[in-house]
Amino acid sequence: MWKVKGGRRNVTHTAFLVLFGPYLVMTVWVFYLSKGKFLLYALINIIADFIYAYPLVALLKKFKIYHIKVKSFVFFLVIFAAALLNYSFQKAVEKLYPQTKDTFV
Repeated sequence: MWKVKGGRRNVTHTAFLVLFGPYLVMTVWVFYLSKGKFLLYALINIIADFIYAYPLVALLKKFKIYHIKVKSFVFFLVIFAAALLNYSFQKAVEKLYPQTKDTFV
């Protein structure tokens, strides 16, 4: 799906950097901003994923950091679908482990 200079090792390093860096931080931040409201969560993700899939990917390609092998629209759909899966997983976890009023968050 993407191409990085330097072979398989650099692909792995870049994937971990993207997943456990900005992607993880943005996921948690969007959950915080939406406060559990699906429509707000979806809207924030549509905007953020659009910015990531179009101008940010083009910028990263221009600076030769990495190149995605799929069209930006397909990439947008993939990361938005991942966001919806994240939301579904979070709701399932909240049902299994409901918070009590004594919980500090």
